[in-house]
Amino acid sequence: MKRKNPSLPVARIFGCLRGFAAASILAAFLISPSVAMAAEKDATILVRQTLPTFTITLHSNPSTGYSWFLESLDEILLEAVLHRYLPPESTAAGTPGKEVWTFRARHGAFIVPRTSRIVFHYLRPWDAGDAPGERVFTVVFAPGE
Repeated sequence: MKRKNPSLPVARIFGCLRGFAAASILAAFLISPSVAMAAEKDATILVRQTLPTFTITLHSNPSTGYSWFLESLDEILLEAVLHRYLPPESTAAGTPGKEVWTFRARHGAFIVPRTSRIVFHYLRPWDAGDAPGERVFTVVFAPGE
């Protein structure tokens, strides 16, 4: 009996797409909103009306005084639901933990297809200098199923 290739539907969906648009769509498809993601760089998140809650996980080391701060969020489309710090599993000094941010898309976000941005800055609140880290997430709202 011949086994089916589970990646074949993905290949069919994205096989005809080329260039930057294909990479963006593929990245959005692969980042599931129901799964926490460790973001080492900016990303695109596809949020469906059937799964309006998603989690972003960012590496963080508060022992240095640095933490992630939510810089901007379109509160008409999104709401921040939860923020927590998960300490590292290792007890070695300087090992980073994770900051977990949970967001929920508001009902109005799905009226028409649209995008929004979530911006985080990694900084020490008492420093007046520039933030050494920034992460920008583009959220794509997909109405319907």
